[in-house]
Amino acid sequence: MKGIIRTIGLLAMAGIVASLNTPAGEDASQVAATVEINITASPQVLILGLQGEWLTIHTDVSYWSVVGDSVTLQLEGETVTPDALFADARGNLVAKFDQATIQGLVSPPSASVTLTGVADGQGFTGSDTIEVKRLGKK
Repeated sequence: MKGIIRTIGLLAMAGIVASLNTPAGEDASQVAATVEINITASPQVLILGLQGEWLTIHTDVSYWSVVGDSVTLQLEGETVTPDALFADARGNLVAKFDQATIQGLVSPPSASVTLTGVADGQGFTGSDTIEVKRLGKK
């Protein structure tokens, strides 16, 4: 059931991204489809109860083409806004999210994280899975 709700939420988010990306007077159906991007979450293993500062999402999208306030992370049916966005050494988007916030939303054994946003007038989405463990348990 969570998977169905999450899928519906992501489809709704794609619709919102398309509508935000439509210039005034244009039909949202004329906006280019959302494209899949590659993302990598770091750390790949999140240990609940262990203090860490960030969940960092590395992408293959040019930082300079991204509409900053369009970037969000979806996980466990919740939407989280980034605490920081910047370019890596290759000029690609890196998004940082408060790890304490993320820890409050996930549970073992794993969590799927999906980054969405708008770049070059087109919606993008990318997903990764992180392993979730409790401190002191294998």
